[in-house]
Amino acid sequence: MNKKKGYLLAAMAIIVLLFVCSGKFLWAGFAALFLVCTIGFFVWAFGIEKARAFFNHTKETAHHLYDELKTEEKKAVVDGVAMAVTKKQGWYQIVVVAGGKSWLLKPVESTSIPISLKMGAKIIIRKTRHLHLKGVETKKFIVADDDVFEVDD
Repeated sequence: MNKKKGYLLAAMAIIVLLFVCSGKFLWAGFAALFLVCTIGFFVWAFGIEKARAFFNHTKETAHHLYDELKTEEKKAVVDGVAMAVTKKQGWYQIVVVAGGKSWLLKPVESTSIPISLKMGAKIIIRKTRHLHLKGVETKKFIVADDDVFEVDD
């Protein structure tokens, strides 16, 4: 028996097992069937070497994307803090100077600067990236003690 027939028999056995399972696994069975059929068609149509090259390239691209979406953290010390009034009545914005940059936090209703953001406090500037349909979304946060403040872009 050659390899193609062996793979075909294994795929058919998996499909039969998925259909024999209870109803709650039925959608998983359809998804597995679709995936197996797609991969099988791809290998049949283009050959095993092109399929391997395609899947290796896809794996490399996924690892590269994972590296791009990692969370970055940078430690800094607060050099200065100020509070400004926004256009929206009763809302205030805090400006934190740390790490050689000014960070404008999201507006808050509080009229006082949090104690965790006092001058000389050690903070962490965290940058997170998430993949969405519209592209990569980047958010920045300032973490001071147990408080997390979102940075306004």
